[in-house]
Amino acid sequence: MHQFWGHLIMDKGFNPRLFFSGFYNLFAEVGAGVVYWYLFGILGSISFLSGVTGCVNNIRKGNNNERDLVLLYSTLLLLVVMILFISGKFPLGEPRLNAFAIPSIAVIMICFLDRLSTERGAGRILSKVLSIMLYIGVTGNIYTTFYASVTGPEYTRKMEIYRSTEKAILLAQSKNLPILITPEVAWPYNKTLNYPFKNTVPGDWVLKTFPSYHFGDNIPVYAIPDLVTLDEYIKHLPIYITSVLAGDGRSFQIIYR
Repeated sequence: MHQFWGHLIMDKGFNPRLFFSGFYNLFAEVGAGVVYWYLFGILGSISFLSGVTGCVNNIRKGNNNERDLVLLYSTLLLLVVMILFISGKFPLGEPRLNAFAIPSIAVIMICFLDRLSTERGAGRILSKVLSIMLYIGVTGNIYTTFYASVTGPEYTRKMEIYRSTEKAILLAQSKNLPILITPEVAWPYNKTLNYPFKNTVPGDWVLKTFPSYHFGDNIPVYAIPDLVTLDEYIKHLPIYITSVLAGDGRSFQIIYR
C-alpha cells in the first residue's frame, strides 16, 4: 500500500500541503462534478469543525441524547482518520479507500445544516438553499450514474469486449484451439499495475474469469503483450500446436503455423 499510495501517505513526516489537500479531498470527493466537489469540500470541512466544537460543548454540558452520541461517534471516527493520516498510517484523497467515512461525513453535515436552520435570518436561508442543492445533487447523481453506466462509450466498449471474447472462447473450445490474448481484454484496467508484481495486468487470467471459459476443457491461454509481433510468439509455442486463436478482446482470428 505504501508503494502504490505513497503520494497520499504522510510517512515522511508532517507535510502541511499534503495534510490540507487530504483533509479537503476527504470531503470534496463525496461530491460528483465541479460544483459539488467544491460544495462538499467546503461544507464538509466547515461541518467537521462545527462537529468538533459541538461535541466539546455537549461533553461540557453533559448532553448524552441519541443525536449528540451519533454526532460524537461521527466526529471521533473522522478524527481517528485524521490522526492515522498524520502519523503516516493511512492515505487520504482516494474515494475507494475513504468510502467508509461517507456515513460520518453525511451525519456531521446534516447536524450542521440542522443547527443553521434553528438560527434566524441568513443562517436559516442558507440552510434551506444548501439542503435543496444537496437533494438536487443526490437525485441527479442517481439518475445520471445509472444512465451513463448503460449508455456511455466506456460501457459500450466493455460490452463489445465481453461479447467478442465470449464468442472467441466458445470457438476455441469447440475447435480445441489455444488462445493468445493481449492485456486489452482487461480494458480499462489493462494499464493497472499487477501488484505485488511490477508488470501490468496480463490478459490470460482475465479471460479465464469469463463464465464461458470451462477449466475442464483444458484450453490453454497464453498472455502476450501485443499483436504486432504475433508470429514471434507463435514460434515459441509447443511444436504440436498447429493453429491458435489470437486477439485483443475486441477482435480475434485463427492463425495457422
